[in-house]
Amino acid sequence: MDESNQSGRWDLDSLYAGLSDPAFIRDQIKMQELAEQGSQLLQLPLPDRLTAGLAWWEEQYILRKKIFPYLILRNSEDSSDLEVRAELQRYRQHQAAVDLVIVGLKKTIAEVNLAEFLAANPHWKDYEFFLEQIQIRAERLLADETEQLLSAVTNAGVQNWAQLISDLTSQQKIIFDGKTISLSQLNALQKDADRNIRQRAYQKEVEIYAGIELPAAYALISIKSYAAATAKSRGYPEVLAETLSLSRLKRETLDSLLRAVKQYLPLFQQFLQAKSRLISGRDQIAWYDLWAPVGESKRKFSPREAEELIIDIFSDLHPPLSKLIKRAFQERWIDFYPRLNKAGGAFCFNLPVHCQARILTNFTDDLGSVKTLVHELGHAYHGSIICQHRPLNQEYTLPLAETASTFNETHFFLALLESQQAAAERISLLNDSISSGVLFICDMYARFRFEQEVLMACEQRFLAPATLFRLMSDAQQEAYGQVLAPDLGHPYQWIAKDHYYSLRVSYYNFPYIFGTLFAVGLYRKFRQEGSEFMAKYDRLLACTTTSSCEDAALSIGLDLTTEDFWLEGLSHYADLIRVFLQLV
Repeated sequence: MDESNQSGRWDLDSLYAGLSDPAFIRDQIKMQELAEQGSQLLQLPLPDRLTAGLAWWEEQYILRKKIFPYLILRNSEDSSDLEVRAELQRYRQHQAAVDLVIVGLKKTIAEVNLAEFLAANPHWKDYEFFLEQIQIRAERLLADETEQLLSAVTNAGVQNWAQLISDLTSQQKIIFDGKTISLSQLNALQKDADRNIRQRAYQKEVEIYAGIELPAAYALISIKSYAAATAKSRGYPEVLAETLSLSRLKRETLDSLLRAVKQYLPLFQQFLQAKSRLISGRDQIAWYDLWAPVGESKRKFSPREAEELIIDIFSDLHPPLSKLIKRAFQERWIDFYPRLNKAGGAFCFNLPVHCQARILTNFTDDLGSVKTLVHELGHAYHGSIICQHRPLNQEYTLPLAETASTFNETHFFLALLESQQAAAERISLLNDSISSGVLFICDMYARFRFEQEVLMACEQRFLAPATLFRLMSDAQQEAYGQVLAPDLGHPYQWIAKDHYYSLRVSYYNFPYIFGTLFAVGLYRKFRQEGSEFMAKYDRLLACTTTSSCEDAALSIGLDLTTEDFWLEGLSHYADLIRVFLQLV
């Protein structure tokens, strides 16, 4: 962290110097011009239409990856900025027109013989996989008038439901112990070492969500009904089938993953029972104790100290990765501290045009906040690999999105564990790592099951808050079993988790399970092969944008369609849980 950056704010001025920046205004005008030019190029005969169309597509992609991230980042740092909100709406109107041209180009691609086109136009050979994927899904495209209507409804209507939830949650001003704090700060208190604080923070959060449950229910059901209707109109048997297609993931792989996870749920429940006994002396655990610290880990971190620890741990792992981490701190890619009107949680937004990233966190001072930084820096490293591709080859799918981030986390944790001999500290570290597995495996499994139930029911009837409350409680009981106290779960997780309100993709949950276990599997191979594996790792990250999930894994000899691979990853957590149980 740069010493001059005492505010802990990221640098956005190097992207655009504000909304009145001439460069920003020029790019907006160019975006509008491209939308107008796009409709004209669709009138060209084949193959000129495709040649000109791909050049146009690259140009608009670059503009899109400059304008949209800037507006989203500005909105994330201050959701009360109405000027930014207006620009976002304006951008989406332009993007709706651009999306219609892209639909026309996809239909064009469906008409051509790819082998002949690429032989005659070797300049576009790099996009062979990209074009093949479009041909595979081209049969799902609808008539131009229908696509235009869907685009308009999405950008002018359904998008507002997602924005409503963002506003309702980010703009909450909560009085807690005499201080005004945000929801993200309240949520962070549920990991406090003081159980009384955790309990009161949990109760306050449930109270807040109860106060907005009706608009949240309307938002959720509107978005999920829209997703179900559009999937059906495109000929998918269910929304999950569409998500898997977009994810370039086989149903066979997902089923193997979920079967393996179900086998290991009892072991995670055993860990939670032991943890609850440590904390409260009871066999059943309360929600506010799920991710509570145990053992002794009193060390606190400033952003500067977090930077020093992360750089020290990653300095010898892989030179390109350590170089990227140093850049992120030195060039102010990170927005650290929680504040009112700032988005909750954490994310990394890759900026491929600049070959940079921006990371939002709500940094407190504990080891968990440092681990969050490590996780998001993994995303940034992944972005630094794929930004070297041509523009249209820079998009990886959600299941592979968590690969580098969780690989980073695994290395960070094991490095800390191996350097620590004191039992209390080891218990604390083990708890942190296993609890992360509880979140990304057990809780994501519950979220997946909840979304399945909602999508099956929402087309037939409106799901009132009480029904959503019950469905979430049932899903949590399935994941956590009898270990989670039934009256102390968190049935409002359907409001708390903004992934449910994503318009881009449904089932934004199983990719975290996939990414967690996939990354653990990769790290185990690194441990077997040593530093030579990291060259393979980079090649794997590079091909995440140009292959299916299964083929990316096969490039280094891993078969994702079998339960064996996923069970191997889960055995990593089994080993940690056994050590934890022995120590406590």
